[in-house]
Amino acid sequence: MITDLSGQIPDIADEEKLVETGTWLATALEALPHAVAAHEDLSTEKAMTVEAFTSDIAARALARSIEVRGNSPLNSLLSPHTRTPYRDAKRRADEAAKQTEKKSMIEGFLGSIETEEKKYWASSDVMRSRTYQVDATERKGPWLKQKIINIPDNGSGNTLFRDDEAHYLAGISLGTLTHQNILDMKASMATVAQMNETIRKLGGRNVKPSLFSALNTLKELHETGSLKQMNYGDLKPLGDFANLYFKENDDLLEHFVNTVDEGPFADAAELAIVPFEAKSISPEERMAMVEISKDNMTEDNILDDITKAVASSRGDYVVEEARITDFVKVLDKLTAVYGDEAISTFRSLRPNWSPMPWYLIVVNIPGEVPRVLLETPIKGNASYFIDTKGYNWMDLIQLTRTDAQTFGAKYIIHAPGPNDTPLNHVEKLYNKVRVSFGVK
Repeated sequence: MITDLSGQIPDIADEEKLVETGTWLATALEALPHAVAAHEDLSTEKAMTVEAFTSDIAARALARSIEVRGNSPLNSLLSPHTRTPYRDAKRRADEAAKQTEKKSMIEGFLGSIETEEKKYWASSDVMRSRTYQVDATERKGPWLKQKIINIPDNGSGNTLFRDDEAHYLAGISLGTLTHQNILDMKASMATVAQMNETIRKLGGRNVKPSLFSALNTLKELHETGSLKQMNYGDLKPLGDFANLYFKENDDLLEHFVNTVDEGPFADAAELAIVPFEAKSISPEERMAMVEISKDNMTEDNILDDITKAVASSRGDYVVEEARITDFVKVLDKLTAVYGDEAISTFRSLRPNWSPMPWYLIVVNIPGEVPRVLLETPIKGNASYFIDTKGYNWMDLIQLTRTDAQTFGAKYIIHAPGPNDTPLNHVEKLYNKVRVSFGVK
């Protein structure tokens, strides 16, 4: 009967006939589940089969009613039968089960990360037992931890490390550093990185900052050479650890083969690096620098470029897409203030800085030296700002980063803010340019 009635509806042109037939159909659809239940057990699976049948017929009849009569009382009779509560409930249950499974997997990874990192956690008693000398004074682990906590985030008024991050760094910096345990720690952190990435793909948040995040921030600090620009005597164990941990594995092995661990030279300070003289760069040497139109300097293009660069390398590089987003936002803000004519964008590959690409924004205003922002999406690298009088900015980035800083290049670290809320890196970069032009 239902099939017959539904088959008639598409061909009915008379409105009254349509209402009559549609009403009979709605009544039949209402009765069908009860009729089935009277003859057999109406399981959930069977109820879903009946529901799928009735909802499909009701939906097609309702569409025809709207087509012929528009707003009609018949619509309210047919509409309830288009609903699929059994199917919707099953979908919600399936989704809830998936979310529960994801939550369980995320919790498992979080537990594994905590286990992995806790291998390098020093207890309070161990921290107090670890000492080093500063100006002939013995200092203990908690003292170094406090010094690390106080390391400032350049230009933001905040500090770089949380309490638990500083505890990790102080403990491992004052521990026994051997070739094997540094390799083991690198392997652990690579495992943590993979688990963090899996958590992200599952829709979870990264774990709260601890050893993994501390090492990423320390890498930026180390790459800038800024530990030596601070009170290096106080932070020497941290600097020594960073010098070892961030060496390539072959260089690390060579270091331990050639290191004198005992005797009068064991604690000899490293010689200061003599900076290169700033010099002109020939056109041939500048081939690694290309100017990109602002229209092409998009998030998608940068991500595609850096992804291909990483894929063609043999390095273990991690791309942070948020840095690309921030870079494009800064470009848009500076263009809005200074105009298209004043803004140029470049892509640079400078082995002295990193074997991966850097992306640049250059602000040119008549009567002023160019202001330059440099960014790479590769984790572990700081942003840089150059406004140096007397030197061509292209000459400066030909130097090593340490030497470029000697001539005035300034680093800006991607640091987490208080309460695990990321600082607005866009505003940090934008304000660096604005303040340099005297705008506060």
